[in-house]
Amino acid sequence: MGRPPKPIDSTTGEYTKKVKQERQEAEKEIIGNVDNDKLKTAPSSLTRKGKAIYRALIDELDKSGINITNLDIYLLEVLANAIDMMRTAQEKINKEGHTIEYTNKGGNTNITQHPEIGVYTKYYKIFKDACNDLGLSPSARAKLSLLKINADAEKEDPLLKILSDDDED
Repeated sequence: MGRPPKPIDSTTGEYTKKVKQERQEAEKEIIGNVDNDKLKTAPSSLTRKGKAIYRALIDELDKSGINITNLDIYLLEVLANAIDMMRTAQEKINKEGHTIEYTNKGGNTNITQHPEIGVYTKYYKIFKDACNDLGLSPSARAKLSLLKINADAEKEDPLLKILSDDDED
């Protein structure tokens, strides 16, 4: 499996002007321009800390130029909640330690991993998936732009045009 694509402006390889321009245009198109009027209000299902995280995410996304839409509200809610839960789990781990003691039915004391480590791991996976879905990593945004370029190239391919014209008959 190859390396994930990067945005064209952050690559170091040699590209022709045409390829570079196509990639830049595709990356700009993916960002789009859609109203985001409902994004400013944090969902009521989030905790107080979760709402603060949500608003911080919206502010940073606005500053970065990544255009998100009202359709992304639920994904941003999941992301803010995951960050909140990760922080809560991390606070408990820091306070109580990475291991805990418990007494089993036989009366023996055992040491085991703190259960909050599992909670943190679960929410980290949700966090990572939500970040990729929102295109928050450079490789995620570049992957989207490459898909766009490949789709445009297929539309312009003369052989594919001939084949698709034959299919219509």
